[in-house]
Amino acid sequence: MVYYNSEKEGSLLYEHVKALKNLDYPDYEVIMVDNASSDNTFKILSNLISSDSMFKLIRSEKIPISTVEII
Repeated sequence: MVYYNSEKEGSLLYEHVKALKNLDYPDYEVIMVDNASSDNTFKILSNLISSDSMFKLIRSEKIPISTVEII
């Protein structure tokens, strides 16, 4: 999941994390990317996922979403 300047959608970020935590899959990893946000998006995401090892948070340089490749 890629986020950019999503601080204003704080409740939506919370809902994303909550929904992912409630999935019934036994073993999975969620990779969240902060795409060089200039607001508090990274901090908010860090706080939401800090106690859950299934989440990985990456802070990247600004990249166009179309160049992100999912493997």
